[in-house]
Amino acid sequence: QQMLLKSRRAIGRKLPLPKGCSVECHHIVGRTQQRLQMLFDAVGNLIHQPLLDRFGNEPSLTVVVYTLDEGTYSRELAPLAGHYPALRLGPPWWFHDSPDGMRRFRQLVTETAGFANTVGFNDDARSLLTIPARHDMARRVDAGFLAGLVVEGRLREDEAVEVADDLAHGLARRAFRVGG
Repeated sequence: QQMLLKSRRAIGRKLPLPKGCSVECHHIVGRTQQRLQMLFDAVGNLIHQPLLDRFGNEPSLTVVVYTLDEGTYSRELAPLAGHYPALRLGPPWWFHDSPDGMRRFRQLVTETAGFANTVGFNDDARSLLTIPARHDMARRVDAGFLAGLVVEGRLREDEAVEVADDLAHGLARRAFRVGG
């Protein structure tokens, strides 16, 4: 097992294990570093470890990550997004383009990454005519997930309304710095 703490050299030097940043993650550093390294190499030879060590807490930077591997969200990316304020999880619509897939995404990442470390639902224009239907489905799935949290007593109704608004447009606007 590797601790996420070891991924943060600065905190690792200041705090002995297992204090702070100690979300236990199996293979996070190796597998995710390799995947992110491939991604960042393609856009400028940036490497995961130095990038997040240096800029992971930078308030002026937002790095949105997407993946085609459903398990990667919960196993690797959610703990990283929950730890590094600059890191956000992109929506799962590439492979979760179904109500059940979107529910799985929420169930897999919310406990570790939270809502605020995602970018809500955004879309591309590859199929312009389907965008309203996909957004409607995403809003309904998110509302159902939030309603479950309210029924379980894990979220108050007023908090759920606020989170629903963020998931519908607020998180995406902030992550991509779009006014409104």
